[in-house]
Amino acid sequence: MTAAAISPDARRRVLAAFANCCAYCRSAQEYIPDILEIEHIIPRCRDGSDDEINLCLACGTCNRCKAARITANDPVSHRRVALFQPRTQEWTDHFRWSKSGLEVVGITPSGRATVVALHFEFRSLVKHPVQLDRRRVASAKRLAVPDARQKHLKLQYRSAFTTSPRHPPAR
Repeated sequence: MTAAAISPDARRRVLAAFANCCAYCRSAQEYIPDILEIEHIIPRCRDGSDDEINLCLACGTCNRCKAARITANDPVSHRRVALFQPRTQEWTDHFRWSKSGLEVVGITPSGRATVVALHFEFRSLVKHPVQLDRRRVASAKRLAVPDARQKHLKLQYRSAFTTSPRHPPAR
């Protein structure tokens, strides 16, 4: 889907769902030079839909590195696994910040495969000194940055998968 095809309301909802940060590397919009992009989690070329549930925010680097991938090799097990799915999985279940707060570390097969596929190990994920301070504080507290609204929004989107046309999600 091109940016022009996404309604302003849908874009606002995706921005809010990911707290204006990249769903993969957690870079905040305020600290990166380019505008965060709407990304198809399952690419259209792999039969992914244009439904909001299949859209997330991604920085340009993560979006281009992910490209049409939905799987990658886990460097530990050497098995092909699904990449991290930001609409249905919790970031903190698959990743953590390094002690320095500068690197994302995969802690599950999916997390490790995503780190490798999106080339986290070859790029600095900290693009501004304030961002480094936030990440160091969050790392010390064992939190992911930002994560305040993620849990509520994940439950909201998970319910979209389990509701029937007769029983729409409660608003």
